[in-house]
Amino acid sequence: MSCENAGNTPPEYRITSGEFIVEFKSLKPMEIDNPTQTHEECTQTTQDTTQAQKITTQAQEITTQDTIAMQILDIIREDCTLSQPQIAKKIGRSTDYVKFYMKKLRSKGVIKREGNNQKGKWVILPPYDKTGD
Repeated sequence: MSCENAGNTPPEYRITSGEFIVEFKSLKPMEIDNPTQTHEECTQTTQDTTQAQKITTQAQEITTQDTIAMQILDIIREDCTLSQPQIAKKIGRSTDYVKFYMKKLRSKGVIKREGNNQKGKWVILPPYDKTGD
């Protein structure tokens, strides 16, 4: 919107000491979309938006965790004798990253380790032992 269309005078242009200055003078007060909205309503709207952003972020994190868990379970289904470093290499993550998620899967009763570290195997426990096909 131009100054003239808003009912204001056009801007003034000045050049002083190598500076270019544009000065706008507003004679007509600006219109506000909702002038009756209180400070509390504005604060509540901001809080609602922030809460919605937090929920979206949490949902993205859960989706990421589910995806990683599914990748780990798919690899175990392919070859249950793989070590955590081998699983990490297959999904392109660090060993510590995979250990963290596998520990969560173990604590939730999704997987368990049978046998020792050298000759053991991973077991996917029911009802998670289904491939989803």
